[in-house]
Amino acid sequence: MVVLSRVSAVLGTIALLVGIGIFVYSEFEVWKQWIAVSALRSRDFANPIPHSVLGASVAVLGGFLLGLGLSRRR
Repeated sequence: MVVLSRVSAVLGTIALLVGIGIFVYSEFEVWKQWIAVSALRSRDFANPIPHSVLGASVAVLGGFLLGLGLSRRR
């Protein structure tokens, strides 16, 4: 069980960092859209909602795995 908890903790940490990275990228896209709108420029942008949902989902999964790995170390 110790090996499984360590694997879960490592995968959870990696997934948490990846989720945070995806979420930061999507917020950067939102910031670019806000800058363009405030400058009254129009250009095509990608919809940031799927990236935000994906980043939040991966971060939640990573947090769950990390918590599972940390709680099973006994």
